[in-house]
Amino acid sequence: MNTQSKTFHPAPRLSTASDESRHDADTRVHGSWLVLARAAWILAVALSLAVSIADIPLEFRQLHMVCVGSSCGQQLTAGILQDLHHC
Repeated sequence: MNTQSKTFHPAPRLSTASDESRHDADTRVHGSWLVLARAAWILAVALSLAVSIADIPLEFRQLHMVCVGSSCGQQLTAGILQDLHHC
C-alpha cells in the first residue's frame, strides 16, 4: 500500500475581464485631479529644466578657473594651464 502524503495545490486564479476593468477604474484619474496631476508634472519638469539650464554657466565658469589647492577635481591646475600655453 502506498502511504505517500499527497498535497493539494489549487490552480492559479485566472483574472477575468471584470477584474481588469475594476483595476483600471481604480488607477485612472479624472476631472480636476487629472488637471492637478498634469500641472504638477509640468511644474516638476519645468523646475528640473530651469535648474539644469541655470547650472550650465556656473559649471562653465568653475571649470575655467585655475585651481591652486590640492583637491582640484576637474578644474584646471597651474601645470595644465602652462602646458596649454606651450602648445
